[in-house]
Amino acid sequence: MSTFTHALATDNYGPAKFIVSANAYEGTHTTISAALAVASSGDVIAIRPGTYTESLAIPSGITLIAFGVQSGGQSVSIAPVIVNTQLTFAAGGGSNFYGIQFVSNGADLISISGSTALTADFTNCQFKNQASNTYAIVTCSNANAVISIAECAIISNSSTAQIFNMSNGTIYLANSTQFGSAATSTFSGGSQFSLTYSAFPSAFTTSGSASFLAYYSTFFGNSNTTITLGGSGTHQAYFCIFSAGSASALTVNTTLTSSYNSIYSTNTDAITGSGHIIYDVITYLSTSSTNNVTTQTQQPIQLATSAANQLLYSTTGNVVGGLAAVNNGTLISSSSGVPEWLADGTTGQVLTATTGSPPSWANPFQIQAFSFTYDVSTASGTQNFTGLSFKPVAVMSLAVSINADSALTQTYSTNGVDDGTNHACLNISAGDLNPVTTYSIVVGTSGTAYQLGYISAFLSDGFTITWAKTNSPTGLATLTGMAIGYH
Repeated sequence: MSTFTHALATDNYGPAKFIVSANAYEGTHTTISAALAVASSGDVIAIRPGTYTESLAIPSGITLIAFGVQSGGQSVSIAPVIVNTQLTFAAGGGSNFYGIQFVSNGADLISISGSTALTADFTNCQFKNQASNTYAIVTCSNANAVISIAECAIISNSSTAQIFNMSNGTIYLANSTQFGSAATSTFSGGSQFSLTYSAFPSAFTTSGSASFLAYYSTFFGNSNTTITLGGSGTHQAYFCIFSAGSASALTVNTTLTSSYNSIYSTNTDAITGSGHIIYDVITYLSTSSTNNVTTQTQQPIQLATSAANQLLYSTTGNVVGGLAAVNNGTLISSSSGVPEWLADGTTGQVLTATTGSPPSWANPFQIQAFSFTYDVSTASGTQNFTGLSFKPVAVMSLAVSINADSALTQTYSTNGVDDGTNHACLNISAGDLNPVTTYSIVVGTSGTAYQLGYISAFLSDGFTITWAKTNSPTGLATLTGMAIGYH
């Protein structure tokens, strides 16, 4: 039986033109560098599982893919492809990487310089730095470089190493997550940092003319300020979460457009800075809700409605909804915390309410007749009359003095009105009408023996009369009248 000691120079019938394997008989090359040296733009190099330690200068138009990984990045291979390396891209052009674990090897893991336009797209890859080193995952000074990292994991094993050190160029993170602690990343010059559906727990700063764009992403900096924004480029964040523990979650020293973001901070200033923040909705998730940015512009919120002039309301869950349209002139009520239209009343009714209850329709006022007697010989004091079905606000009374004494030669009676503050009556005595403005009731047996009364308080079902007796009247006074009150 024959044994193969090497394979062909190219794999014309397999998944890639070149296959790298530590075993010569399993591929076209035993090192990635050797395959790159003979590859041309558009070629695909597949790498079999194993660990490869070599620095790689990536030529234009090359694709590196872990053997068993599809071009979309989905892995069907169990063993990983690990490359201890530094990637450089001096040649420019476009390159693609799928399913590979890249580990820094004594230098920044990805280093891009020069000015040649290039793109580097990483999908389903992993990036690691070594413990206790100071090498960045990505360092870039090329203003024409675009690095896309999608569905990848960035693992920092060193709190003294940066994830990104960008003095120029653009980083796109999509559906990717950074793990572990790291030094503060920096974006300066004209660099741009864009994230979508990603998680980035390390602090970072922008300066120079750098830009920052974030959509549906999470930033959590433990007890460090998550983001310090100072670059003069565009800074926008939409539907993101910024969490920084006891520090301010955002320091805004430039202009930031913020829309529907959430802030978690226990610091006195959840958001701070000397810049300008333009915002609509900010949700504060912890004890601090102070926005201390020097210049603030709150944008109006325009919500879709189903009809012109439809009313909007917010429930306890901070959900804004629209109140269905009804006839013109209908009023709003609330009995459960959510507004609702008040049903129409009937002709002549008025709107009324009691404390703690929603408004309702009722007749505008109530009238109830009353009648009671009073012994005019009683000493001066107060008398409560109760039994009404409502609390009155005014009383119209007729008082007549009836005396059993056969010697009585005249009877005193009055027609009075009283609202508890203003008291007045007509005192009818021997056919004479005598107006009185300090009392509403006068009853007695003579012009020198009588009782004067007025309403001093209204009760929930009646009223209180304060009486003042002069000399010694006798007999029973009958008081009749009408109590007036609201429903």
